[in-house]
Amino acid sequence: MMLGIGRGWRRRLRRRGDRGEARTEYAASAGMLTLSGIAGTVLISATTGMAGPGAAEGAAVEQTGYSGPQQYGGCDATGADRTAGYDNGRIPTEVLCELDQAGMYLRADAAVAFLRMDDAFEEEFGHPMPLNAAYRDYAKQVELHSRLGYPAAARPGTSNHGWGLAVDIDGMHFGGERYNWVNANSANYGWFQPEQMREGGSNEEPWHWEYESGVSA
Repeated sequence: MMLGIGRGWRRRLRRRGDRGEARTEYAASAGMLTLSGIAGTVLISATTGMAGPGAAEGAAVEQTGYSGPQQYGGCDATGADRTAGYDNGRIPTEVLCELDQAGMYLRADAAVAFLRMDDAFEEEFGHPMPLNAAYRDYAKQVELHSRLGYPAAARPGTSNHGWGLAVDIDGMHFGGERYNWVNANSANYGWFQPEQMREGGSNEEPWHWEYESGVSA
């Protein structure tokens, strides 16, 4: 399995200034993907091993536990520990990883996992997942909580958006083709939907998904 790397990977290389000069070679016997280009050579494991415990809003964040590909789409998962020491919603975007959509950031390991899932989504539907939100700073969470109240907006300092570990995907609704695909495939990339936000839950939000590897209650 080639991890959904193809058009989406080449697209990201072009967008991130590599001018499409990377080559891909699949070393089937080793179960590794070799990415060679101007940035050097990276070996990406063909297996993920990205299981982790689910967590509720406001869970404490560990900086370990990611065991999937370390470099993908211009992000390096090993940079996740750069967020250590910052409070929820107070993480500078400079230590996060920007996604393809300008202004959308995640913690580095969550970003790598999301970009892999997004490439697979694009292979299926012909377009990337449009995001309404990813990392959300404290001031924005205060504004949302003041306007929408709880539980529609988590209390400031408790949202996993504030850790760079959550996304809101535009156009999602329960039972829809795209929702069903993400629901069926997200766990393969370390993403999940909190129980209370699932259909029939106490706070239904079909658009909200969280990264679980490296998060503990």
